Amino acid sequence: MLTTLGALGLACSWGIWALLRPPEGARAAAADQAGMIRERFPTFLINPDWIPAASGDLGVRWTVAETFARLGIVFIAWLVISGGFLRLGRH
Repeated sequence: MLTTLGALGLACSWGIWALLRPPEGARAAAADQAGMIRERFPTFLINPDWIPAASGDLGVRWTVAETFARLGIVFIAWLVISGGFLRLGRH
């Protein structure tokens, strides 16, 4: 139970951080948007260069990809920690 609450708290704070603070600014070329993302978010999981920019929406696409990556890490950590506690409980 405590593990689930911790994972929920982490997902709400760190997991959706990029979604709550999207890179905003004037429409620019993909290279400029990638630089803006790097400047505003120096620590990220998904490199903005990995996202194909279609019609200048790199900021939105990166925000969604970063959010899913962070939530995926929280989910995997929750599975591993919960599985460890379940395994310890059986012994």
